[in-house]
Amino acid sequence: MKILRIILLAAWVAFCIQAITAYFLHASETGSEIEILFSLKMLVLTAPLGFVISLAISFLYTLSGELGIDIHSFYFHSGYILISWVSMLVVGYIQWFVLVPKLMALQG
Repeated sequence: MKILRIILLAAWVAFCIQAITAYFLHASETGSEIEILFSLKMLVLTAPLGFVISLAISFLYTLSGELGIDIHSFYFHSGYILISWVSMLVVGYIQWFVLVPKLMALQG
């Protein structure tokens, strides 16, 4: 069981790294829908708790725009994506590799 957990963790981390790498490789393309693809990948990998994090970060992003911060700046937007990725990575890890195994152990 331990080897399966290690394989699943490695695959999960690889998919998360692929999501952020693909975003930054294609972020400068105009008209690109890479942000949508990034968000969808991370939502799938971190569901259901990733939805909560995504909503919270989207709210902060919108609030930043309302406060007059230039949210269209490449550096601000890249920072937003990086914060989203790290937050969802941490929450997804805790959810899938800490909480779920503990819940399964309680039932078994």
